[in-house]
Parts: sequence; structure tokens; C-alpha cells
Amino acid sequence: MVKKYVLYGKVVTIILCIGLFFATLLRLLYPLYSKKHYYPKDSFRFPKDIIRPTPTDAPIHIPILMYHYVEYVKDKGDRIRIGLNIPRNIFEEQIKTLVEASYSAIFMNDVADALDGKVTLPQKPVVLTFDDGYGDFYTDVFPILKKYNIKAVNYVISEVLGKKNYMTREQVQEIDKSGLVEVASHTTSHVNLKLVPLSVARKEIFQSKIDLEELVGHTVFNFAYPYGAFTASVAGYVKEAQYRTAVTVLPGTWHHEQDRYYLERIRPGYNTGNTLLKLLEKEDKK
Repeated sequence: MVKKYVLYGKVVTIILCIGLFFATLLRLLYPLYSKKHYYPKDSFRFPKDIIRPTPTDAPIHIPILMYHYVEYVKDKGDRIRIGLNIPRNIFEEQIKTLVEASYSAIFMNDVADALDGKVTLPQKPVVLTFDDGYGDFYTDVFPILKKYNIKAVNYVISEVLGKKNYMTREQVQEIDKSGLVEVASHTTSHVNLKLVPLSVARKEIFQSKIDLEELVGHTVFNFAYPYGAFTASVAGYVKEAQYRTAVTVLPGTWHHEQDRYYLERIRPGYNTGNTLLKLLEKEDKK
């Protein structure tokens, strides 16, 4: 009987080790998979036509986390969706990690104020950003935000609201009025702003702001580049439209005032606990 239990214990240990191995492998491959199947390669290179002078201000450390889908993907053939997704239970574990580590979630407007020197940020600030305005933000993410009283930013594509997989106009109005979600712009139709004529890029940037402000009834201040694609001219249009910040997919957690229209973000992937905290803190100061 003793031998039987010893054997059973060894089998359980082996199964747990195998599970841990595949979980670790998934965490390592997740960012690489999503990059390969969704983002253009040059999205992770800073545009050559933008000259960045030597900063004169001290950088601010603010991890800006980037999310897309938070759900259980049913279609296992949808590689893009799988690559951009994390399951709801993993997301909630990440929120628990941040709360237990005393991180304070803030809005991008708070980031803009900090870059302007107008406010003193919490000791451990973090921004949760969600691109595209997908429906699962309302059904899966929003309840978790309310449960933990955590703030987030949703970059909405203005012309797709109400279409399949996206939030409705009424849902966007609801999350905006909650006080937990900052609604921000992600263009009108999610085009690659580097590949379209400048006139089209300008219209996408300006019109989305107009559309969203009409929807929520107040100024929309912040912007995210679709696919992380931008140029000097595109960033110039964002500034001209009077957005206060713009985020990219370039990796990093330290920010200068002069970089407000190409702020860096990091992808949390499947990381939770100490692994997530190390990711938030590992970036070297610029």
C-alpha cells in the first residue's frame, strides 16, 4: 500500500512539472507569437525621420501595460486573436498582483499631467491600456475593474462600435461614466498610418477625436497608433489635433516629456506574481 502511494505521488509530481514546463514555455513564446502574426516588423523600430534630442528632464518611471483581448478564445484557428489574447483568469491574477504590490492604476491624462510637471504621481504608478474597443472589455474586463476598483484606458476605434466583437456606443458611454475607464482614440478605422496618404492619416486622427467626443460628451485627450505605426508627420498630426499623449508598441517603462507622442508600453503576456513585477521593474533608466 505504501509503495502504491509513493508511486502515485511521483506521478502527480511528474504531471505538475510537465504543466509548469508548458506554462513557462507559453509565457516565453507568447510575445514572439503575437509580434509575428499581427505587428509589422518596423513597429518595433523607432522611426528614422524623427530626431530625438538629448533629454534635459529626468525620466518618469510608469509601466504602461498593453492589452487587446481578454477572453477564452473558442476558435483555435484564429491565430491573431490567440496571439493578442490572455484568458480572463490570468488577467485577474495580474490585477491581484498589482494590488498586492501596492501599484496604483492611473489614466493617461495623469501621465500627461506628470510629464507637464503638474502633479506628483503615486509611488508605484501603472497604466492598463486596452486597444481597439473589443466587446470582451465590457463583458470580461470591466467587471474585474469594478471588483478591484482599478482604473484603465480603452483606445477605441470610432467607426466599428456596434459591429461584431466590438463594444456598442452605449457600452462605451457606460464605461466612460463609471470613473474607472478613460476613453481614448485609436483612429476611425484602424489603418496603418504609415501606409496611407497623409491626408487620410490626418483625417483618421482628427475625425476619431471628434466622433468620440460627441459620443462621451467631453474632450478626448489621448491616442494610440494602430499597429504601433507612426512617422514624424503622423506624430505631428496627433499634436496638431491637440491630443496630450500617444502610445506606441515600442517596449519600455521610462518616459521623457519630449517623448509624449511616442510613449513606450510593455506587454504583460501571461505573467503573474513575481514574474510580472520583475517585468514592470526590469527596464533600465534612459
